[in-house]
Amino acid sequence: MNKLLRLWWVLWRARRGAALDPTDVSTVRFRVLPNDLDLQGHMNNGVYLSMMDLGRMDLMVRSGVWRELSARGYYPVVASSTITYRRSLDPWESYDLESRIVGIVPVPELVELFGLDPDHHPLPQWLAEWSSNAALPSRRDSAPSVWQ
Repeated sequence: MNKLLRLWWVLWRARRGAALDPTDVSTVRFRVLPNDLDLQGHMNNGVYLSMMDLGRMDLMVRSGVWRELSARGYYPVVASSTITYRRSLDPWESYDLESRIVGIVPVPELVELFGLDPDHHPLPQWLAEWSSNAALPSRRDSAPSVWQ
């Protein structure tokens, strides 16, 4: 909710921005605001993931995918993520957020929606391995703790 104004800004700009193909790179410039900061005075870890949601919205709107997803009652969900930090982002610092679809899941409806041939956009091997290694049991299966 604390990113709602930025979401509106991203949507407003995306609707007026250059059209993108679903496999293009979307770039959105942001600035670290005071409500992005943690107690150490730099951008909070969780804010990075929230901002990435906004970057994905820009890509989906500018590529026309968002309109189609919404019409079908779909919404994008990040099922898993990994993040590595190179350095801190300080107050008022500007940064560019780049978003890109790396691989296409060969679900017939999504392939049709994106208008892409999954054979020409295969899931990279490293991403397939990461996805397999990070996978959790189905939500219908028990999920025992691996920490004990």
